[in-house]
Formats: sequence, C-alpha cells, structure tokens
Amino acid sequence: MNILHVSTHYGGGVGTVIRAWINLDKNNNHVLTYLNDIPENKNDYSQIFDARMIPDYDFVLCHVWNHPAMFEFLTAKEIPSCRLLGWSHMSGLHPPYLLFDKLINFFDAFYYTSPISNACGIEREYIWSSCDIEPFLKIKKKKHKGFNIGYVGTVDFCKMYPGFINICEQINIPDVKFIVVGEGSDLDNLKGQVKARGLSNKFQFTGLVKDIKQYLEQFDMFLYPLARTHFGTCEQVLGEAMAAGLPCVAFDNPAESFILSENNIAGFVRRNEKEIIATIKIIYNNINTGTMQQLIRNIRRRAQVLYSVETTARQWNNVFDKFYSIDKKMRLWKRDQ
Repeated sequence: MNILHVSTHYGGGVGTVIRAWINLDKNNNHVLTYLNDIPENKNDYSQIFDARMIPDYDFVLCHVWNHPAMFEFLTAKEIPSCRLLGWSHMSGLHPPYLLFDKLINFFDAFYYTSPISNACGIEREYIWSSCDIEPFLKIKKKKHKGFNIGYVGTVDFCKMYPGFINICEQINIPDVKFIVVGEGSDLDNLKGQVKARGLSNKFQFTGLVKDIKQYLEQFDMFLYPLARTHFGTCEQVLGEAMAAGLPCVAFDNPAESFILSENNIAGFVRRNEKEIIATIKIIYNNINTGTMQQLIRNIRRRAQVLYSVETTARQWNNVFDKFYSIDKKMRLWKRDQ
C-alpha cells in the first residue's frame, strides 16, 4: 500500500522510530512529508507536504503532537478525500499537550503510542513506537576510570527534570563523572549551574551526537529524571540504554514507570530526589554482584520485547488491512463544535 506520512519534523525519537519502521517494511511504500517550510530536521527521507499528493495514497498517517503546524493542517481548510489515520506521540496527560474527543474523532482511526495515554480519559488502542533496538543489544562495556553516570536526551526543562544538577551534586561517589549527551534550550542554563557550584571537573557536556552508542559503552548507569509534566510516551533513549545493559534510574512518572517497572523486573523508579540518590549509591556498591548482573539481563530482555520495530510494523500492517475497505472521504474541521 502507499502511505503518506504527515509530520512537523522527523528528528528526535519520532524520526528514529519512523525511519526504522520504513527501512524494515518492504511491503508498503512510505513517503514522509513535513508541514514546516523550514523543517527542524531535514533529511533525505522527507519532502514538503502538498495537499495535492493526498489522492495518490491509500492512507494519510498524521504524527500528532501539540505543534501549531499540525493543527493548522487539520483545522484550516478542507482535507481532500482520504483515509485519515492519527498516531499520537504525546501522552496527552498535561497541558498544553492534551488529547480531546474532537481531535481523536476527526480521524478514521486514532492510536496512542503508549497505554499511559488512556489516563487522559479517552480509551484507545496503542501501537508502541520503537526504534531498531538490535544494535544496542550488542553493545559491550568499555573499560574506563571512575564511575560514569550518563544522561541522553533533550536538555530542556519542559522534558528534563529542572533539579537535575541538585541530584548530581548530592551523589557522593569516588571518581564520579556525569556525561550529558544532547542539546536543548536549557543547555547553557545547566552548564551555568555546574560552573556556579564548582562541579565542572565532574561533568562532560557532549552536545548533539550522531551515534550515542559510543557513550552508552562508557556509562556505568543511566540517570533519566524527567519533569513531572513531561509529554513523552515510549522514550526511545531509555529503551536504548536498557538494551545496552545499563541500570536505569528515573522518577515514577507514568511513562517511565510503565517502561521500567512493569511486572517489577526491569529498573528503578523512585518518588523523589532522596530516593534516587540512595538508589544510585546502592547501584554503585553492587554493580558487579550477581544480583545486579541478573537485573541487567532482565533490563535487556525487557528492552528486546518492548522495543520491537517488527511488532510496530506488524501492528500497522494490521491497521492498514482493517481500514483499507472503508471509503475515502473529505473532511472539514467545524469550529462551532
């Protein structure tokens, strides 16, 4: 089938997932289009969206999160006749990243990326979004001095826990080093806090990197405290860290709790800074014990099962088969409803 993807960009975790999916799926033709005139991440996979393309495709799949360009596309004018599908890449649990009936019902079918979104009060099926986890399952640790605690992801306090440096400052471990991989609007803020507190010798900021495997090889554990109201769902970098065999510590937010503590087998989710700091000390003291090594094996198995791009592709093929028989239709967002 011919699938027209519509998104505001294909960077970050969303882009990683979609590229892994279309690279795997040889049964369908996927074309990626972006709604921004100047995309945040342009690559060879994508092109500017043009509504005149729609009739040529069996499905139009919108990758939905709270971005003005997406809502402009959905609400500004009549959408030509199509089978319109939606896939939410936001949890929908906190403003301004909310899910609501009128949005969901605008599509022929609308899917979440995680079951945590059902807590918004509108129940829907979910299709877990996954990158290709296999390269991360093959990662082997590199020898290094000291104890490396790593963070990978957005350095922006709408996603990252604003008290990240507070946690790090209270971790009293010999030769500890904090490696922060990523960029964002609060990167300079974070660097300023580190300098002001005299912690510069304990921190390394890499900025944006193309391949994080070289850093995961050097981490002894993964520290991933996120803001309490963050909008994420499947957290690809967390899955990659799990696949690399790293003990992972996070707050007990809905997304991280589902990923790390489902059936209590995979990781450490904690209620507050104090509990996170105590847990890190326990990991440091037990990193080479049989109990911790068993936990690491459990972590990797959880990642292998949960982050399966093959499952993602299979579930979407089931959706395409299910809805191919429905008629295409035009639609117009009615502002008075």
